[in-house]
Amino acid sequence: MKLTNRSLVILVALEGAFVMAFELLVGNLLRNIYGSSLLVWTPVIGVTMSSLMFGYLLGSHLSSKENLEKWIFRLLISGMTFSVFTVPIHHLLWSLLPAQNLYFESLLNALLLLAPTIIVLGAIPTLVSVLLSRDSRNLGYWTGLAFSNSSIAGVFSILFAGFFLISHFGTETSFYILIFASLLVLTVIFKKYRLIGLVFILTCFSLALNVMYLSKSDLNIMHSEDSLLGRLEVVDIGTKNAEGRKEIHRSFNINNIPQSIIIKGRRPSFSVYKHVHLISSLTTLKENSDILLIGLAGGAMVSELHRHGHQLTVVDIDKRMKRVASDFFYTPSFEFVEDDGRHYVNRTKKKFDIVIIDVSAAETQPFHLYTIEAFNQIESILSDDGMLIINYVGTLNYDQAATSMFKTLKQSNFKNVNICSTDPNISNDNLFVASKSEINWNELSPSKQNACCLAFYDIGQLIEQEIILEHFKESEYYSIFRDDLPILDHYRKFISHENRLFALKEGKKNLK
Repeated sequence: MKLTNRSLVILVALEGAFVMAFELLVGNLLRNIYGSSLLVWTPVIGVTMSSLMFGYLLGSHLSSKENLEKWIFRLLISGMTFSVFTVPIHHLLWSLLPAQNLYFESLLNALLLLAPTIIVLGAIPTLVSVLLSRDSRNLGYWTGLAFSNSSIAGVFSILFAGFFLISHFGTETSFYILIFASLLVLTVIFKKYRLIGLVFILTCFSLALNVMYLSKSDLNIMHSEDSLLGRLEVVDIGTKNAEGRKEIHRSFNINNIPQSIIIKGRRPSFSVYKHVHLISSLTTLKENSDILLIGLAGGAMVSELHRHGHQLTVVDIDKRMKRVASDFFYTPSFEFVEDDGRHYVNRTKKKFDIVIIDVSAAETQPFHLYTIEAFNQIESILSDDGMLIINYVGTLNYDQAATSMFKTLKQSNFKNVNICSTDPNISNDNLFVASKSEINWNELSPSKQNACCLAFYDIGQLIEQEIILEHFKESEYYSIFRDDLPILDHYRKFISHENRLFALKEGKKNLK
């Protein structure tokens, strides 16, 4: 079996395209479980580069063998066979691993899912360069051609997978599309129908296993879709309320972390998250305000602010949010801008009475919204008595991130900075409130609250309990958040780790 130079160029391009798309898809699989932080992408990139190194070494070892065309075919078939079972192995590991050490489990997943496929496929460019130079002494030229073709194909493949395949078909289905397309190319070039047909059958078997696995979940998944911004799911969960009556909660999840939870069937939507009602109650200080809300999620905040008669501009980087909020969370109509929150603040010419930052990427919070430069820019788009409300996901007392955010706000152009907290020791209902002028907290009154918010908070009673603080028990270690010092994730690594562990353990409860 002697392959033409054209076939060899196609094969090395196939290898590059497959490896890069495969790396992205595996990273997306792990992100849906372990989040989108460096916890996932560090092992994914590290294992990919290490596997390619071992693949190049394997190629150099095989380059002295006879009949290299046969070896190339064997390597391609081996790589495809390993990749066929990526999704089932991923689900098996998710079921078996105890969700105790996320660093180890993320690395183990990356090793088992990526290494076998990439090592064997990584040997192919070396063998192809040897075959391309068989009738020429210019080995360097052909080696450069082989590796450059592999790299160029990889670039186009990763763009196609990221911007089209994942968003249209989902991560897991994209694996099978990638494998079936690659098998088709191998069939045309090698015409080894029996062996390639066997891999095709194994792929169908793997696909069937995946369908069976998904059917085992107790969750009623109403909607699910993938993109480069993460897996978005709408899930209905049966539960009981305080009176012991059955009710259904509808949860909006990003990468398995709940972002919004409402009581299904209540229109307009009724959030079960207390901070939504607390923020909404604070906005009654400025009635009929123009509000900029950064972060949409399921739209529960929109519904609460709409009840109070405010005019809303909602900014979110993920355009899917508006469709899901409208279709599944009974959100009233509002002005939506698809943009990064910081970018919108930098370019807008509008003035707002209130800016609310209630945004997270699963368990992490985007640091660039919390730097002194960002706070100063937000202050510049507020009206003369405007205020900024930040929902901080974490504890306050002795917390480095909370202390740093408080100190950063204090050093910004805002005149007053307060904390609104029902309990600084717990990881919820902690708000930073920064304003351009003195706030008269006595103007907060239950008479201005809607019935929905009153069901959670009587703001008058909370004021009496002194939930508005000027100080808390600060950490002695802190930093002023700046654009060139992205240290927020480092300070929040413990709470982010705990939130992810909790989500994993809750997810495992829904496996039979």
